[in-house]
Amino acid sequence: MNMLADILSGSSDLFVPAFEVWIGQQKLDRHIIRDVLDVSFHDSIDELGGFSLTLANWDADQYTFSYSDKHIFDPGQRLDIRMGYLGRGQMSWMIRGIITDLIPSFPAGGPPTLSVSGRNRLQDLLGQRRSKVYPPGMDTDLARQIELAFPDLSISVDEGDLATVLQLQDVVQDNEFDLVFLKRRASQLGFELIVTETDSGTEIHLINSLQCRGEPLKLVYRSSLRGGPLLEFQPRFSTARQPEALELNSWNPREKTAISVRVGRNDLRIRDPKFDSDNIATAVRKRLEVISSEPVQDEAEGRRRATDYMERIVKNTMTATGRTIGLPELRSGCVLQIEGVGERFRGRWFVTSSDHTIGAGGYTTSFACRREEL
Repeated sequence: MNMLADILSGSSDLFVPAFEVWIGQQKLDRHIIRDVLDVSFHDSIDELGGFSLTLANWDADQYTFSYSDKHIFDPGQRLDIRMGYLGRGQMSWMIRGIITDLIPSFPAGGPPTLSVSGRNRLQDLLGQRRSKVYPPGMDTDLARQIELAFPDLSISVDEGDLATVLQLQDVVQDNEFDLVFLKRRASQLGFELIVTETDSGTEIHLINSLQCRGEPLKLVYRSSLRGGPLLEFQPRFSTARQPEALELNSWNPREKTAISVRVGRNDLRIRDPKFDSDNIATAVRKRLEVISSEPVQDEAEGRRRATDYMERIVKNTMTATGRTIGLPELRSGCVLQIEGVGERFRGRWFVTSSDHTIGAGGYTTSFACRREEL
């Protein structure tokens, strides 16, 4: 469901943001929901998603604290959140989580409050470090071997990228949590690990940001152009840590030969924005990034690894933060088309994190993103 399209068509009521909170398998009672001052959700490509609730913690009729002495929000309890707008069933699962922190506040002035926060239930995958050797095979198979230990999860892998079908040598999980190990392998192959929630459960997606399919969300700043309202946008253009080329040096232990490959900015799938391509080329001239600690089996794997490293660096030439109306579908891993900000900063942006908040000011979504022109 594309809520932005519904909002722009006028079929969705923008003025009535709503949320649902589930404790265990039970929806939170309405009288407790009325005490919720704000609810927020955060997700990122770099970490597990998290949530927080702030509740009024004073019962004026009973002259006692409402929740801090009760066991409703004890750490370790499961808590799930849906957010959206009233009407047309437009509520989206944001997180299925575990409460980790309970923080009451007893201020000198003002009413007592209770803050409840937690993380995605995928934290369960951090419960035990493992050391294991996976036999030669595809990384998609490796991901699904981990999935077998967690049958209530779904791991979806985009196999359109050649990186996922490379036959690897033995892959070693060295005293790592399963999720950390999977994320490390994904990163080495140029993928992002994205967690999404659906009606059927939690899903893990391994996606390549340069191959995201589907129509991007269009956000427009102060313009009559068709698109969602971009309330704030703060881009940053930096060449401080950008190289002209990257060199990877390694060693083939079987053939006892050195491996050395070099890739430049013109060898990548991602391109520098045309508006600034000459300026960037001048700024990064003669800068070389050298990697000497990455084991590879042959020159072909070395070139792919070097390309992945270089692409990750180039993706951070332009980064930005922004804020728009509450859009549940605007999550880390999605693509935005930013317009109305001039020629230099308009274009394709990949979302790296999002923050969704419903409170006294309504429902807003803040985000961080990076420029990725293909």
